Amino acid sequence: YLKEQRLPPQTFIPIQSVRVKPVHEKLRTLGGSARLIFDVVQYPLERK
Repeated sequence: YLKEQRLPPQTFIPIQSVRVKPVHEKLRTLGGSARLIFDVVQYPLERK
């Protein structure tokens, strides 16, 4: 697919190697248009 679409090489990280730390709630109140990625990206919970 990437080659057909002439897209640059991509790096894929196995989901098992991703480690998530707790989010500091203070970061959610930074203001402006900034938002935490945790609040923007959606994924199915069965992928845990």
